[in-house]
Amino acid sequence: MASLHCVYVKRELRALAVADREALLDAMHQVWAVPTRQGRERYGPTYTGMDQFVAVHADQVGAGSYSCTRGGIKLVHADQVGLY
Repeated sequence: MASLHCVYVKRELRALAVADREALLDAMHQVWAVPTRQGRERYGPTYTGMDQFVAVHADQVGAGSYSCTRGGIKLVHADQVGLY
């Protein structure tokens, strides 16, 4: 069984080096643009697209079963979206 360690880090995007900012935004774009099924064919079985995060979020919020909250923001755990 895999484990996940979560560290809360807040960074100012404008403070990142140009290459780092571009890499981050490109990765974020891929997560939004490439659905889970297509992404797993392209990148491997651990890829999870935003479609899966949204589905899990909607399911959990609707069921009222979120237990992880930070500052009013509901978080999705990796095991909830099939990463493990």
